[in-house]
Amino acid sequence: TGAVIGLTAVQNQGRYGGVDCVGDLIVQFREKDSKFSNPGLVNAGVYALKKKAIGEFLKLLSSLEIDVFSAMAVQGSIRGVELKGFFIDIGLPETLEYSREHLLDHLH
Repeated sequence: TGAVIGLTAVQNQGRYGGVDCVGDLIVQFREKDSKFSNPGLVNAGVYALKKKAIGEFLKLLSSLEIDVFSAMAVQGSIRGVELKGFFIDIGLPETLEYSREHLLDHLH
């Protein structure tokens, strides 16, 4: 395994992009899409990577999440671990603001 990604369960995979697994092996990443608004696992943004395992990918591709992780999934060299606890995507202005105001409330 060249990488392990933290995954989290959400009610709407379509908002974040889904992750498909067979056991703990990640087999596919799906882009954000309202057609996949069902509950499931998403990338939580926590990564453990072996530099050697991703070195060749980094020479050729530009996006870690889109290009590198997808290629590693095709090769069967990326695993996922489901994380429990509070998750928030700060990629939208309203969720960033919420995290600024309430993040400490969730850290106990």
